[in-house]
Amino acid sequence: MEGIRQLQDRPLNILDLLFLEKYDGIPKRTADYIGAIGHPDFAEDFYKYVIRTSKTEAQRIEDILIQDNILYAIDKSNLYRKKYMKYMNINNPEELQSWVKNNINTGEDLELLPSLTNEDMRKQGLEHNAWWIPGKRIASTYQTGGSTGKPSIIPYSPIDKALAGLLMSSMMRKNADTSVIG
Repeated sequence: MEGIRQLQDRPLNILDLLFLEKYDGIPKRTADYIGAIGHPDFAEDFYKYVIRTSKTEAQRIEDILIQDNILYAIDKSNLYRKKYMKYMNINNPEELQSWVKNNINTGEDLELLPSLTNEDMRKQGLEHNAWWIPGKRIASTYQTGGSTGKPSIIPYSPIDKALAGLLMSSMMRKNADTSVIG
């Protein structure tokens, strides 16, 4: 997995695992990646992957992906890096990376880190790009006010948007397939 991680300019996600398991590898160009995800055969394969994944297997997948995603966030986002350093009382990014490598190995370990809140995002605002990953292209944004009525702007990269769509459609299909209409 380490060699594959180094080929990407981002951490792996669940789609990458499917590309590695069933296809010839992960498409390198974003346009090819989005095109592959949008293909009906891939959507069907992803759905089958989701419904056949047990809770234990889903936990294993999360555990594989979690540390790299946290390391990527603290490397690329000033907001995550500063928030975690302050919370952990750590004074330099290298020490924070070392702490993450030693302590964040499973999804359950996320409890050791503070959550990024809507208030954090609102304070920074999308125009500051402080919590957004620099260099990541924004494909679309979503805005939610939640119960406070204060908007939070949530940007999605092209891959984020495609992944969210696939996850949502797969979960909706899974729920429809398992519900009884009567």
